[in-house]
Formats: sequence, C-alpha cells, structure tokens
Amino acid sequence: MSRGNSPSNANKGRNFPYQKSVLDGLSGIFKNTDNVSGLLGSILSSIKAHQDMEILLVRDTGNADQIVQQVNEYDEETDTWSISYTDVNGAPYVPVGPLEYLDPSAVLNLILAEILAQGLTLDDIELNTDDVATETTLNTMLTTVGSILAQLDVDLSTRASEATLTGVATDLALIYTNLQLNTISVANIDTKLTPQARTHITLSSSAVGAVPLGSLCGSVLNAGNAAGVWNGIPIPAGVSIPWQPIGNRDVYGVIPFDGSGTTLIIEFTL
Repeated sequence: MSRGNSPSNANKGRNFPYQKSVLDGLSGIFKNTDNVSGLLGSILSSIKAHQDMEILLVRDTGNADQIVQQVNEYDEETDTWSISYTDVNGAPYVPVGPLEYLDPSAVLNLILAEILAQGLTLDDIELNTDDVATETTLNTMLTTVGSILAQLDVDLSTRASEATLTGVATDLALIYTNLQLNTISVANIDTKLTPQARTHITLSSSAVGAVPLGSLCGSVLNAGNAAGVWNGIPIPAGVSIPWQPIGNRDVYGVIPFDGSGTTLIIEFTL
C-alpha cells in the first residue's frame, strides 16, 4: 500500500481515497479495544458467577424439631457446594443437629397429627348396614380436610417446595374423592391393619451400591469425614436422611448411593 502522497493529476493513477477509508476504520477499532475488553470481561465474570441452587426442608432434632431450609449452592468455577440454613422467615440459622430431611410422607404425617388433634378417630366413623360411613360422618371429615387445606395454604407455603405441595394436594384430592364415594369401610381398615413379617437390613458401605427395589422405610447416615452421594445428591459428612413408609403399602424404588471416600451407614426394611 502506498502512503498516498505520490504526485498525481486529480487522484489519477493511485487509490488514496480507499487507503484512507481503510486506515480510518482500523483507527476506530483500536480506539475501542479497551471497551470491547471490558465487555468480554463482564460476560466472562457473569458466566463464572453462575450457580445452581436447591432448597430442602430439614428438621433440627437438636432444637425442638424446628423446621428450617437447607440451601445448597453449587459454584461451577470452584466445583464445590456450599451449604447454609435459614428459618421460615428467611433469617440465617445455625442448626444444632442432627438433621433429618423431610419428604412428602413426613408432611402427610403432620396432616394426620392435625386430624387427630381435631378429635376425629376411627370410633367417630358411624357405619350403616353396608359397612360404609354415614353422610354426617363424611361431612365432618370433609370439613376437617377443608380446614387442613386452608392451614396448609398459610403454613406450608413458606416451608415446602412447589413439588412437595403438589404431592400433598394430590393425596388430599384422592382422600376427598374416596370420602365422596363412601369407600371407607371396616373391610378396608382391617386390610390395612393386618400385620406381615418384614426383613430389616443394616449395612456399612464405602463403595458404590444401591438399596434394592421394595424397601418400606429406612435411613442413611454419612458417618465419614467426606461427602458422599445419596440418590443422586451430595450428602455431607454427619448428615442423616430417613425415608418413611408410604401409604397404601406402596414401596420405594431402587435408591443408588456412593460411599467412596467416606462411610455410609444404611438401614432399611423390606
């Protein structure tokens, strides 16, 4: 490229205008290099600051069974999890421990406790000649369920995740439907109360494994000094997770775990 200062006659025989436009464009790019660098740096910082988060409900058995939120945050830059706790009002909370993770069945147990607190028992179910509850009894039970639903709307909105509330609502809808269909009978109650022999298993594992299909209930405790993996999520050292019996004699599926680098104490009933 020539410098553009060679003699000419009215720019004939040289390309000065084109050379000047190219040089002006390059000059503009160099002037904005600092701004582009700053923008790229901001984008990179934003990507690095991205975090995954999950919120679980836990019961602090060392502090009068207080229900708190466990907030697990994953930092992609450092590939680490940080754990913090808040009470139902969002204030920071320091657990006493040990902690128990809550699941939908635990919430349903709270509902059962509320029903019993209302004074409703099996003795209140009046049966006719077809061994079904009377209309008066059903209306009483429906009113109780409605009261529980209203209380859940106020209390559990700040304590349970959307998925947990959805599961509770589904179970209550089924209860409501069964009540309307008069399906509560002495025969049904006797079936549920018939005892069966079960097998209880306790094991200690520092490897990859799984609780087999068909467990009714159980618990796991990370007794080591490092985090393990339980059902696909990290379980910190010193934390225990129970799983409670499911209604209608339903059983749990396969529960995978990984105790590599730590020790998982697992007990369950088949």
